Amino acid sequence: MRRRRIDDYIHPGDPEVRAGPLDEELRRQLTDIGERLSRIEKRLDEVEGLLKAILRLLKSSEKRGGLPRRGGGLEDRVLDAIEREGYILVSESRTKTGLSPAALISLARSTGLIILDAGGDVAVLTPESYTRFRGMLREISTSDPEEAASRLGEYGRLFLLLRKKGTVYYDAKEGGWRLLE
Repeated sequence: MRRRRIDDYIHPGDPEVRAGPLDEELRRQLTDIGERLSRIEKRLDEVEGLLKAILRLLKSSEKRGGLPRRGGGLEDRVLDAIEREGYILVSESRTKTGLSPAALISLARSTGLIILDAGGDVAVLTPESYTRFRGMLREISTSDPEEAASRLGEYGRLFLLLRKKGTVYYDAKEGGWRLLE
């Protein structure tokens, strides 16, 4: 005796298969399942496309060395200004970011930025720019503050403010500048 397969029910043109209400219901259900599967595959393709776009954005952010963008316009403006200049002084926050000094400090605290007292002013840095600044300080072997400031490039002004406050000093034993933490 021959065993029936699902194909026997799907193809009623076969003379051995008797078409009936059960066969029609099964065919309708299988067609419905096929349509649903097709819609699921389309959505899956859309999701894969979105994931690829997200990965590209994350990789480009890592290459830039910046923080991943989490918030809206204000946070983006602050992070862009810090990436461009290395840090932001709170006294210049209105011109560089459009934020009041209090708003900049509040945003810096809520997003995990580094806040340094810079002798009468406050500097805001990303963790990456802070690490870069500390590394550059350690590499400068000259004890002359003006020469050290010129070698620090974008961080030269911050260096002079921190030195004036006494937060940065020259370590003669190690032969480099140190930042008090």
